[in-house]
Amino acid sequence: MQREGLRQYFSHVAKAGRGHYIEIHIVTAPDFASDRGIALLDDIREQIAAGLSIPPERRWFTVAFTADPRWA
Repeated sequence: MQREGLRQYFSHVAKAGRGHYIEIHIVTAPDFASDRGIALLDDIREQIAAGLSIPPERRWFTVAFTADPRWA
C-alpha cells in the first residue's frame, strides 16, 4: 500500500461450498495511475492474486479502484 501510494482498502470475503468470493476495494488519490494507466492497476491486481492461497479455479476475485471512499 505505501509503496504504491494507496490510501486504504476494504475487503469482503464469502465462502459458498468450495468457492470463495473475494472483493477488494482500494481507495487511491484522484491522480493515481495517471502516468502508468491501466498497466499499473493490472500489476497491483496480479500482486494481490499471487498472494492468495485459494486456487484460481475456486475463487471469484475482484479488485476495484476508486478515489472516492463512498464507493469502497
